[in-house]
Amino acid sequence: MTILQLISSRRVYGAEKVTLILSKGLQQKGLKVILGIMDHFEEENELESAALKEGLEVKRIVTRRQIDPKALNHLRQLIKTYSPHLIHSHNYKSNFYASLSKTSRQRWILTAHTWCGTDLKTKCYDTLDRILIRFADAVVAVSLNILEELAQWRVPKPKCFYIPNALECPVKAPHALDETFTVGFVGRLEKEKNIKVVTQALIQFLAHHKDSQALILGDGSLRPWVQNLIQEHGLQKRILLLGKVPAQEMKNYYQKIDCLFLPSLREGLPMVVLEALCFGIPIVGSARALKDVGEKPFTRIIKAPHQTKQAVSQSVKFLTELREMYQNKEAFLRLSQLAQKEAQKFNTSSMVNKYFDLYQKLL
Repeated sequence: MTILQLISSRRVYGAEKVTLILSKGLQQKGLKVILGIMDHFEEENELESAALKEGLEVKRIVTRRQIDPKALNHLRQLIKTYSPHLIHSHNYKSNFYASLSKTSRQRWILTAHTWCGTDLKTKCYDTLDRILIRFADAVVAVSLNILEELAQWRVPKPKCFYIPNALECPVKAPHALDETFTVGFVGRLEKEKNIKVVTQALIQFLAHHKDSQALILGDGSLRPWVQNLIQEHGLQKRILLLGKVPAQEMKNYYQKIDCLFLPSLREGLPMVVLEALCFGIPIVGSARALKDVGEKPFTRIIKAPHQTKQAVSQSVKFLTELREMYQNKEAFLRLSQLAQKEAQKFNTSSMVNKYFDLYQKLL
């Protein structure tokens, strides 16, 4: 069985991590996997480097504009050369090109990771994508949130499948504790991540707890606003803006974080949630961010993330609860162990097997 995995990206975020894990797992099961990376730059990108390190066969498709006839011809030539049984696409651009390139000999499956258009242009792309995916042979939702959206957009139910994101936990030891309670945010500094609530809540929380600090890992268009607000309150030394951190360095930061804070407005199943659970880190997050995990001893769910004042107040309350629990090292370690146990439910072998079974079903 030959599979063409197709994704348009330069960086390695959640969807890219899933694509890499899936491609590697399928290759280990004996399938031939070609990873097609669509990108408007010709030089090597972060995703391609990560894929090559995993021993994957990578083909670059240069797209100089949203609809690029040369890129479309290149993709069609790749399909003609490798004759894949399945084309598996992972975001709106790769979905669009896959729909135009597949022949009657290929089955088309796509994974819906999330839709998070923040401006008119990307919202239009998202709407087009939601219409386009109805013509795929199978649509995989990575979270219960996405599965509900597929129903709202009238994607035929027999075509819809739920396969949650997964990862291989890199740690087995309990979460390390020290004297400083550290709150961490990991993600893009954008509206859909509710970064304004993140910043305001952290400022209020730290104002009352001098023994605590916060790490903000990620970058985005709202970084100047975040930076200015932190400076206004004189908290530059206690709220550290660390920017985009390379994937290979994330382990060091997860070992420092005692609570993940993720009040997102839109999410699929965030890989940062699964990564936090692997490290035994409790989570304060929105119902969307924690939909697939649910209410557990190690989660605190913000009920109204869209309402800034309420969301900030509730976030501060939950962060304070966990900080107080942190003072009791034994109780916090038990919480940490429960989180690690939960992470085991989202293992990579289960995810890969579910995709493999779906491939066989389609063929």
